[in-house]
Amino acid sequence: MDRVSRLSLLVLLGACHVILPLGPAPSDTPPRDGSYPDAADTATPEMPVADMADAAADMAVADMADAAADTATSDTATSDSAPPDTATSDTAPPDTAAPDLLVPDLALPDAKQPPQLMVMVSNGSQRYSISGQPLGSTMQVPYPGTKPSDAVVRDLVSFGGGKLAFYNGTFTPYLTIYDPKAGFSHETTGMSTVNAQYGGGVAAWKNLVFATSMQTAYNPFPKVVMFDTATKLAASFTPPDQSCDITVGLDGKLYVLDTINQVFVYQLQSPPSAPKHIDTIKPSLTQVRAIAVNAQSEIFATLWSGAIQRLSSTGAPLTSLNPKIGNLIDIDLGLGVVVASSSTGKLVVTDESFSNPMTFSVGSSPAYVAIVP
Repeated sequence: MDRVSRLSLLVLLGACHVILPLGPAPSDTPPRDGSYPDAADTATPEMPVADMADAAADMAVADMADAAADTATSDTATSDSAPPDTATSDTAPPDTAAPDLLVPDLALPDAKQPPQLMVMVSNGSQRYSISGQPLGSTMQVPYPGTKPSDAVVRDLVSFGGGKLAFYNGTFTPYLTIYDPKAGFSHETTGMSTVNAQYGGGVAAWKNLVFATSMQTAYNPFPKVVMFDTATKLAASFTPPDQSCDITVGLDGKLYVLDTINQVFVYQLQSPPSAPKHIDTIKPSLTQVRAIAVNAQSEIFATLWSGAIQRLSSTGAPLTSLNPKIGNLIDIDLGLGVVVASSSTGKLVVTDESFSNPMTFSVGSSPAYVAIVP
């Protein structure tokens, strides 16, 4: 082989060493275990390739010095210039695999599921999505012993660990607790309410469940019953007037609605201490049937006329919504949702600004509702 041919072969081998990587090429396909290596792990090593390029270039220059000047000069210009794509061959590509990591169908571990609604009609509770789709089957709430004709579930509340508390009955009701692990239990706490489509409210705070009690032939004086689900002990305190609904606001206070549209505000205290009365709010409203309170201490009141009224913490009217679904008898709010129900089995779902209200029906009987996670 003559000197010029040998020179050309060496230059070709040197160029091949420059272009070919030593490590595996980056791949867009994830490994079988689902992990994606970092770009640094798949990058081609830089120093070995550079060293080989320099060595090949030195060999080419040394051999070209003995060749004819014109030919050597021409070949040197070609072989000494790195190919334009050489730099990209030993540099890790940009993070082109990053979009592949965004899997829209994969729920993040800390993603919060949308809230659901638990709706009571007669003695059956049914879960619904906030768009009104029924979820699962109806759960019947039992009444212990002989069931009187007025024994319907009037209100419900969700509390710790997926538990539910029900105001189960009218003149001689039970406080019924549903625990997903233990089933139903029934407590007789001496409460009573009138036989109307409103009245008989329940609320919960930590292990405590509160229930309203009106003066009836079965109960000599109005009171609020306080039941500790941990110790199974009951106590009561007397509000200034007959109470028909009760709620624990998102501001951490207890609110009691009486039959003449007054709202009594209490500071909650750990048992056995009774809640402390700290304020009385007298909004200029009539026929208020139920209340809920947000984190700013604003009161959302459902009216028998069919409207939802949003009030300031002092009772001043702010905004209102009339969904035209009949006489409203219950309301709940939480997790960004406000929901109210009517005496004719219709519900309206909206938010605290009353934007985009949506209505749906669960039948024709009075409906009571609670937001559940």
